[in-house]
Amino acid sequence: MRTRRTWFVSLAIALSVAVLGLVGCAALGEPNSAEDLLVRYASNPDNTNCSADVSLDLNLGVSSFRAGIPVAATVETADSFTKGSIDVDMTQIGGELQKYDLYAEGHDNALTVYVNRTDNNSKEWERTEASATFTVDIPMIVNLLSDAKFMRVAYASDDQICYELTLPAKTLVHSVLAMGEIDTSFWEVDEEFLDNMLKDSKLHVCFNKDCLIRSVKLDLNFTYEDKSVIPVPVKVSLSLDAVMDGYGSIEDAQVEVPSTVKSQSELTDDPFHIYDTADQLMEASS
Repeated sequence: MRTRRTWFVSLAIALSVAVLGLVGCAALGEPNSAEDLLVRYASNPDNTNCSADVSLDLNLGVSSFRAGIPVAATVETADSFTKGSIDVDMTQIGGELQKYDLYAEGHDNALTVYVNRTDNNSKEWERTEASATFTVDIPMIVNLLSDAKFMRVAYASDDQICYELTLPAKTLVHSVLAMGEIDTSFWEVDEEFLDNMLKDSKLHVCFNKDCLIRSVKLDLNFTYEDKSVIPVPVKVSLSLDAVMDGYGSIEDAQVEVPSTVKSQSELTDDPFHIYDTADQLMEASS
């Protein structure tokens, strides 16, 4: 069944791109299935050109101690390039408000991310790399989401949302891992850890009237245990919300990675500064 569905989606994309690219999503009436919605999404020439506001509410617990680390980011992406800024509020665990600039560049099966901390006037750029034995592209995203539950929806909080696809996050991750190997400069993919983290969480992908992604939502609750990082278990609650807008308005030149950033960057094996965060969390909870 999965093979037939994947074949159908791929064929539908190939046959529909020219037609949908000319008349658009809304002109053909409402989509009536996940496949219909995704074919229209894939055929839109602006589907990889947009801006996004991302919020991440991260709450950590050690014994009776609880603290939040809110993260807010604004990014712009055009084709294979992304530029953004990130604020990380560490004040609840004795830190400070940290500000970062970000660039990312992806090509076929490889992704490179560059990050610079700006609130302390640092000139150093950290580089993180990831690669896969398969290509991450729009057809792949369509195939991964083609089994999602399709719903017509209306949210008072966002009148641009018209359709929603809901999929167990674990199903999505297992589907990706089944495609081939993934290598990163900072972590060896651990499927058991991912299963523990994702549990029964669901990924919600909402679309606007033009069948373009409007928002992505994911909530996770799990216990993190790794004595090489922190000596005690940490309860983690995480809520991710990304809202996309401005499709078709980003020029490549706005978001391309400057050559000076590439030449000044140093490869890191701890891009999320997890060891520093663990030390601060232990001090704050003691």
